[in-house]
This record gives sequence, C-alpha cells and structure tokens, in this order.
Amino acid sequence: MCYSNDDQFFSRQQGAAFLRIHLLLSADFAVEGFTKKTFTAMIEGVREAALKAGIIEPQAFERGIRDLYRTAEADGVFCYTFFKAVAVK
Repeated sequence: MCYSNDDQFFSRQQGAAFLRIHLLLSADFAVEGFTKKTFTAMIEGVREAALKAGIIEPQAFERGIRDLYRTAEADGVFCYTFFKAVAVK
C-alpha cells in the first residue's frame, strides 16, 4: 500500500480536517482477478447492447476484447488504478 503524505493539500481543497489516500493494488489479483475476470468480463457483458445501439461494429468490438486479453499475457500491460480516500470534516 502507498500512503499519501500530502494531506494538507487535500484537506484544504475538500474542507476536510484530515484525508488519507490509499493506493489499492495487488499484483496477484491484477491479472486474473481484475483484468480478465472483472474488467474484460464487464466489457464482454455489454457486447449485445453496444452492437444493438450501433456504438461499435462487431469486428471492432471483438478486436478490443482480444486486445484486452492480450494485456494479461506475460509481456502485456494493463493500467487501472484504484484509490480509497477517507476524509474527516
């Protein structure tokens, strides 16, 4: 976990007396649990709605899904950052 030491900036901006931000990321969970089973699965789940709405062509959608799975390979890169912020006013 990474803790922000710059609490004063955030507290002044948000009117909080104290604010701590945690960077939440686990390398073990990131590839299987998030990239494949959460993020890519979520995108796959909107396929029919996206195609029906005419937002994207089927070939482009499938290419995007292949590209997402490609990021989960040994030399792939997928970057998505989670933060948890707690403030006290």
